[in-house]
Amino acid sequence: MSKRTPGAWTVESDGTTVSMGGQCVIVAPAPDYRPQDQKANAALIAAAPEMAEALQALLACPAMNEDFAEVGTMQAYDLARIALHKAGVES
Repeated sequence: MSKRTPGAWTVESDGTTVSMGGQCVIVAPAPDYRPQDQKANAALIAAAPEMAEALQALLACPAMNEDFAEVGTMQAYDLARIALHKAGVES
């Protein structure tokens, strides 16, 4: 995996601050500052490391073999690969 802040990321009780080990990593902004958007952004940011690991596991799965996979499976494979690349994560 590429360089990133290691460890479990959590959303603090305010619902908008993401921290790692009790230290603020990021405050999830929303363009119009709606609390529900900020909370959704924070949850997505906090889940990013686990989602990257899940996508890497998916790409390594033998069922994702291009020779045998269905079209929809290969489309999902491509989306996972693109997302990991965008995040700077090796796939």
